[in-house]
Amino acid sequence: MKKISICLALITATGAQAQMKLDYSGQFRVRHENYDIYQGRSNKKDFTTMRARLDLDIKLPEGRRFHISPQAVKSFGEYVAEIEDDGSPDFNRTSGDKYDGPLEFYEAYAYIPLGENSLKIGRQALSYGGKIILGNRNWTPSGQAFDAAKFSTKIGAGELDLVYSKVANDDNKIVNDDATLSFLYYKLKMGESQKLDTYIISNNVSNDNVNGAGEENADSTSYGFRYQFKGDVGKFTTENIYQDFSNSENSAYNLNFEYSHNLGNFTPFASYAVATEDYDQLYANRHKYNGYIDIVGRKNLETISAGLKYKFNDKTALKAEYFDFKRVDKDTAAFNQATSKTLTGDLGELNLGQELDIVLAYKPTSMERVQLAYTMFKHGDYFEESETSKFAYLEYLLKF
Repeated sequence: MKKISICLALITATGAQAQMKLDYSGQFRVRHENYDIYQGRSNKKDFTTMRARLDLDIKLPEGRRFHISPQAVKSFGEYVAEIEDDGSPDFNRTSGDKYDGPLEFYEAYAYIPLGENSLKIGRQALSYGGKIILGNRNWTPSGQAFDAAKFSTKIGAGELDLVYSKVANDDNKIVNDDATLSFLYYKLKMGESQKLDTYIISNNVSNDNVNGAGEENADSTSYGFRYQFKGDVGKFTTENIYQDFSNSENSAYNLNFEYSHNLGNFTPFASYAVATEDYDQLYANRHKYNGYIDIVGRKNLETISAGLKYKFNDKTALKAEYFDFKRVDKDTAAFNQATSKTLTGDLGELNLGQELDIVLAYKPTSMERVQLAYTMFKHGDYFEESETSKFAYLEYLLKF
C-alpha cells in the first residue's frame, strides 16, 4: 500500500498530539468474455464486466486500524430495476442514461490489538491456504467477503484464527433461520521450507432457504489439513478434507495433491484431486481448480491435470493446462460449476470430458497486466452433446 502521513494536532485536556497514517492501494479490472457453451448455463454469448476497487487502511494510535474497500462493479450495458408506485419493476439503462450502477463495499472492518492477540470485526475477506474451501473468489466481479468477527492469537510457532460469521439473519424475515459459518484455523510455518495448516469448519446453513423455497441444505462439519514443502526447485502441496453432515449418515472427503518443478523459464506441474458425491465445496475459489470454463464442479469429481508455465521474459508468460474429468459415483449425476446444480447425462458413463486452458499474460509495466485466454472443453460420453464448448476472455488489470 502507498502511504500518506497525516499529522493531526488534537488539542485535548492533556495537550496530547495524535498521529494518523493512511495506507492506500487499489485496482481497476475490465474483462471481456466470449462463450460458446453447451452445458449448465444460460446462452450468454459475450459480455464485459469491470471492477474499480480502492483499499483504504487508516492506522490509528495504539495499533488500531480502520479498513474500508469501496468498489464499483458492473457489466457494460447493464440494466437496473426501478420499482414503480404500483410495485412493478421498470428496467433502465446504466450506460448512456441518468441511472447509475451501485457503489458497494467489499470490505469494511476495524482491527483491534489485544496484547499478543487481535480482533478484526466487520465485513472482511476470509481467504486461507490454497483457497480450496475458504477463498475470496477474486475471479468474480464482486469477489467474496463475510460479515464476521475474527480473533487471532499466537500458539507456539503458529497462529490460530477463531472466526464467526453471520451468513444469513432470520430477523429480516426472508430466510427461515439464521445461517452461520464458524471455524478454527491454525497456521504453522516450520522453517523456511514447510507449512502446515489444520482446521475445523462448521457451516450451519440447513435453514438458509428463501421463504422455504429450494432444496434443504445440510449443516456440515469439515476437518482438514494442508501441507506444503518448497525446496530449491520443487514444490509439493496436499490438502485433504473430511466432512460429516447433520441430516445424513453419509460422509464425504476431498483429496488434493499438487507438484511443480522449477526449471528456470519452464515450470511443469501436475495435480490429482477427488471429491466424493456428497462433498460440499463451501466457499472455495472454484474457478481456480476445475478449469476456466466452469462446466464441472468439485463434487462427485475425479480430476487429473498437467501443465506448463513458460516465462518468455520479465514481461511475458504463458500457461497451458490439460484436465481429464470423471465422475466418482456412477449413481450420482455430475455437478455444474456455474449453477451449483446437477448436469443431466448418461449415468452409465463416468467420462465427463477433457479441457485445455491456455493463458498468455503480458505486463507492460509493474502496475499493469493484460491476459488473453482460450479454453476448450470436449464433452465425454456422459453428455449427449458432441460439440466442443469454448470460452475466451481478454482482461486488463491495473493495480497500485
